[in-house]
Amino acid sequence: MTIAVEEKRLRSLFERVEVVEDVARTLPEDDERRARLLAVSDSALAEEGTIRPVIAARILGLSEKTVRAWAAAGVLAVARRSPRLLLDVRSVHAVSHLVSELRAAGQDPRGPRDAGGRPATTGDGLSDRQRTTGPVASEHLQRDGQRNARWRHDHDGC
Repeated sequence: MTIAVEEKRLRSLFERVEVVEDVARTLPEDDERRARLLAVSDSALAEEGTIRPVIAARILGLSEKTVRAWAAAGVLAVARRSPRLLLDVRSVHAVSHLVSELRAAGQDPRGPRDAGGRPATTGDGLSDRQRTTGPVASEHLQRDGQRNARWRHDHDGC
């Protein structure tokens, strides 16, 4: 299947899931119908299973390099690493919500940038790239992975 065809099919799936989720959000949280609608949307995403990083990048409006870095850091769930990297569709969908919210708030989903568009350093003096590739990467990735695991647990069913 070509990238364009796969992207179109997955965008359509995400749009249908969004419609169901929008209807579900109009119902009270304790309403069984809400839970059933969210379960249907999650099931539709689960049926699709996996998504290639290049397609995820296009859907999220990010570079494939960023998507791969997020997968390595645990932001996006990896469904399979070999023979090629495949991401979990539900994870990409959940992250698409966050990316949209950040953009709506006028923030760059890749994190803070300096005036030249390069990753800004934080209080520890490391850029995001250094944090994921440098000698202290394991410490930062472990901390970030734990935070993302908590987020996925708290937002299960998004």
